[in-house]
Amino acid sequence: MKIVLIGSERITKWFLDDLQNTKCKDQITLFGIYNLTYEKALQYKDIYQIHKVYQSLDELIQDATNFDLVYIGTSDATHYEITKQLLSHKINFFCEKPLTLSYQTVQELYDLATTNNVLLFDGIKSGFSPAYQMMKADLKTGLIGTIEYLSASHAKVSTSGKKPEPKSNDKNFVGLHLAGGMYALFIGLDLLGPAQLVTHLNNAYSTHNAISTSILNISHKNQGISKIIASDSLSSELSAQILGTKGYIKLGGNLQKYNVDY
Repeated sequence: MKIVLIGSERITKWFLDDLQNTKCKDQITLFGIYNLTYEKALQYKDIYQIHKVYQSLDELIQDATNFDLVYIGTSDATHYEITKQLLSHKINFFCEKPLTLSYQTVQELYDLATTNNVLLFDGIKSGFSPAYQMMKADLKTGLIGTIEYLSASHAKVSTSGKKPEPKSNDKNFVGLHLAGGMYALFIGLDLLGPAQLVTHLNNAYSTHNAISTSILNISHKNQGISKIIASDSLSSELSAQILGTKGYIKLGGNLQKYNVDY
C-alpha cells in the first residue's frame, strides 16, 4: 500500500513511528507528504525516507492515481475542508479524530463517501483495543443484560504542554478537548446508539469564556442514557462504567496504547 501524508506535526510523527511496529510494515510504502510549511515536509522526507514532497494540496490530488491512501494529521479545524476535497476526487483517506467539528459536516462527508464509494476512516483507535473488543464480546452474550446507562470520561491537557489560548473571534475553537474527548463519546454512541437529546454543563477558562471542560448528558434513541466527560484543562485516563439490567462492567486503563486492562 502506498500512503501519502498530510501534515508534519507531532501526531504525524507518532503515526509514522507506530507504523514501524505493525505486522504489515513491509507492505507499506511512504509515497509522499504535503505540509503548509514546505521545509518541515522536507525534514520528514529525509527522516522517514518518503518518496516525494508535494507543494500544494492540488498537486497531491492530481497525483492520486499513484497512491492508495491519504493519512491526515493536521489540526482539527482543517479536517473538513481537506477531507471534502479528497472525497470529491474519490481519494481514500484515514483522518485523525475528530473528523469534523459538527454533526452536520460529518454527515455531509459520509454521504459524499457513500456516493463516490470511497473509504472514509476516522481514527478512533480505542475502539480497536483488545480490552474494548473483549468487553464487547461479553456484552454480546448478554452478560450484563440490556445496557441502560454508561459513564465515560477522557480528559487530557494538550501533549504540547500548552493550554489553548483562544481568541474571541476564533470561530473554529471548539472548547473542550474534542480530540481526546471523542474516545469517550465514541463509547457512548457505539454501545447505546444514536443520540436523541443532548444537554451539557460547561466550565470556562478563567481568562476566557471558551469551554475548557464539558459534561454531556445524552438520551439515546434506544432509551439508554450516557454521561460523557471531556476536557483540555484536566487530566484523566479513558475509563467507562457500563450498567445493565443484570450487572455492570468497568473498563479502565490506557486504551489508546491497546493494553488489555479489562
